[in-house]
Amino acid sequence: MNRWIVRLVVSVVAVGAIVVATEVPDAEPVGAASASIACEAQPTTEPAGTPALDSYRAINPLRLIDTRDGTGGVRSAIGAGCTLEFTPPSTTVPAEAQAVALSVTAVAAGRGFFTVSPCASGRPPTSNVNARAGIPTPNLVVAMMDSSRRICIYSNHLSDVVVDLAGWWGPGTDRFTAVTPVRAYDSRLDAGGVRLTGGAVRSVPIAPSFVPSGATAAVINFTATDAVSPGWLVAYPCGEPPPLASNLNVVAAEDRAVAAIVGLGRSGADAGRICVRSLMDTHFVIDVTGYYAPAGFGPAPAL
Repeated sequence: MNRWIVRLVVSVVAVGAIVVATEVPDAEPVGAASASIACEAQPTTEPAGTPALDSYRAINPLRLIDTRDGTGGVRSAIGAGCTLEFTPPSTTVPAEAQAVALSVTAVAAGRGFFTVSPCASGRPPTSNVNARAGIPTPNLVVAMMDSSRRICIYSNHLSDVVVDLAGWWGPGTDRFTAVTPVRAYDSRLDAGGVRLTGGAVRSVPIAPSFVPSGATAAVINFTATDAVSPGWLVAYPCGEPPPLASNLNVVAAEDRAVAAIVGLGRSGADAGRICVRSLMDTHFVIDVTGYYAPAGFGPAPAL
């Protein structure tokens, strides 16, 4: 029996504000990784009850796995009916973490689906990502870990996969509050109709206008529209370097949206802001649907 077992050790370093055009920094896996693959039939299970998730800790997005280039120790597409198994890096996701927020992107020549689940629980009869043929297809996934901290990704079609980590849930004081969905930014209007230029970074204020000033992360609907060419966008906390990660993948002139949980800038001019970087020239829209903040902070501002 073969299985993918990906173990990663990665460090995240905060730097100054990034609000101008810049290149994505090179990123290399840190530490050893071992891998194997399982393609035998995986038992299916019905969903089991789990404890409520506690506090959310947002990070600057971090690329854990990219089977196209070997990031994470695996340089091979997942075969049809096979399962990729990995363990989030303990340097970033501590032992007390209950679950992680992932952007999982399918890169496949044909249509298919991915299912993400705790490895020890078996594969549930569900899906998290449905791939489009020839177009990278992402989705936000809240992934539980089993008692050995393992997460499994099953693919029913030959496909590469990219996995980016956005944060984790564990013990702490931050709690989620939903808000009436509100449009926080639309580059077609708020930027005078000027697209975000490929390679540039645009800073978008979220707190205190749409969530309380003490909020640590915002839950958003992130939309790309009117892109001039195929490419991707990433949203991340202002004040951090542009990460090697993505939230959205689009083709030219396409309207495409995805949910995201994004940390807010923490200090100075970056406080309360989300930064967006794009590979190509494109418009984008941010709608806020909720936020995480320490217990005791008041409701979001009235709009």
